Amino acid sequence: MVSLQLLCFSLKGQYRVEAYLESAKKDIDQSNFADAIKKLNICINAEPYNVIPYFFRAACKYSLFDNIGAEQDFTTSLTSYNPYYYDACHYRSQVRYRLSNYTGALEDLNKVIEFQPKEPKLYIERAFIKLALNDFPATIADCNKALQWNILTEDVFLCRAAAEDALANYDNALCDYDIAIKMNPSNLDAYVRRGITKFKQGNCLDAIQDYNICIQKDSSYTFAYYNRAEAALKLNDNKSVLRDYNMVLQYEPDNSYAYFNRGVLYSNMQQYKKAIEDFNKVLLINPDNVQALFNRAKLKKTNKDLKGAIKDYDKIIKLYPYFLEAYYNRAEIKFLLHDVAGSKKDMETGQMMSDVFHAKSNSQLSRDSTLIAGLFRLSADFEQTPKTAIDTLNIQFQSFFYISENNELEEVHSINSHLLNKINKLENKSFVFTNNELKTDGTFSNNSKSKAIDWTEAIRKTNSYFINDAKEYIKTLISDDTLNPLAFFQR
Repeated sequence: MVSLQLLCFSLKGQYRVEAYLESAKKDIDQSNFADAIKKLNICINAEPYNVIPYFFRAACKYSLFDNIGAEQDFTTSLTSYNPYYYDACHYRSQVRYRLSNYTGALEDLNKVIEFQPKEPKLYIERAFIKLALNDFPATIADCNKALQWNILTEDVFLCRAAAEDALANYDNALCDYDIAIKMNPSNLDAYVRRGITKFKQGNCLDAIQDYNICIQKDSSYTFAYYNRAEAALKLNDNKSVLRDYNMVLQYEPDNSYAYFNRGVLYSNMQQYKKAIEDFNKVLLINPDNVQALFNRAKLKKTNKDLKGAIKDYDKIIKLYPYFLEAYYNRAEIKFLLHDVAGSKKDMETGQMMSDVFHAKSNSQLSRDSTLIAGLFRLSADFEQTPKTAIDTLNIQFQSFFYISENNELEEVHSINSHLLNKINKLENKSFVFTNNELKTDGTFSNNSKSKAIDWTEAIRKTNSYFINDAKEYIKTLISDDTLNPLAFFQR
């Protein structure tokens, strides 16, 4: 009797979940995604092991642009029990593309293509992912596969054109843009892309014609104004450049690309106050943009705001200690302010950094430039176009260097520095710059007050990660000789 009651209860619960699931599907069909999610939540709470409600909830979140939530639910639903397994892979691929996880998107889509190798639209999708991964030959290959099935859509030609443009095959790119525009003359982005390719070929007037077509069709299309300004700049038409940057900022008041470029133009036109105002706005939007700080610092010096310039150089050096010109420029301003000691310290520190850079080899370079590239990043909406349209800087980040005692038992790639040589002669030591972290025997002497011992202990304790102890020795070195840039470098 009890078992029969339990069975009835179980069947009722299962029926209730099925009813809510069917009702949620109807809501999805009518685009009532929020209502659908409420019902799917009930299903998941009742049967957390059932992957089907997760799949449909993920689809709802995807439609509502909750990309992180959608990816989580699609991942939960990806089990062998899910009859929508490949659909989940396909949708998760698109979610990951939105999240700029292009590698993950490609992995998912490859699984779907293995399951449906003769579905041409999948190759178009994969072409866009490969384009985002900068794999341009593979992008073209996937576009060609789609075209073999006579899938003649503008997306195929636009994608292939972008890849051809990136490979500097400009004639091929223009042919594809022409086809895409014939297929859909209302696609404004295609005109801008074709204009950019013409601009790269040096055909500024032809490029401007394409940008003009966009603006005639949509007077708020900021991406066309921005690129038309770039072409006008090439033609030394400063009046047109200013007009177009002003139009961009009228529609997008937080576009730091336009502020930055207009600031540079004002600088070249010797309208320094206006230039400073524009760089001020860039730094309100992107506070850590090193290039904007550097430009503003130089303009402040020109405008006799020497203390303001020093503040900008201070921040640059804090953000990016390897910006050599910032040291030299700050040294010059300190000298003008009669801070001879500070000026000398900056010149020596700049020379020390220069010693390191001039001695670097390819093997010492770090290829991960994300951190430093971020210091040069600007912001722009250009809402009508993908963010990938905007060129990004590729800045290499130097590998980390240590000051160490030269140990003949160790293999050391050392770098010559006249400052270190000077200290070695004064203190009868053999310090070197090296990109290898030298081993230490872990023994330290704390009895001596000599400067050479302070240096040795500071270096050994740093390399052994006794950071607080190292700081105390370095503090002593700095208090004894405030002009010693190596002590500041070590700290």
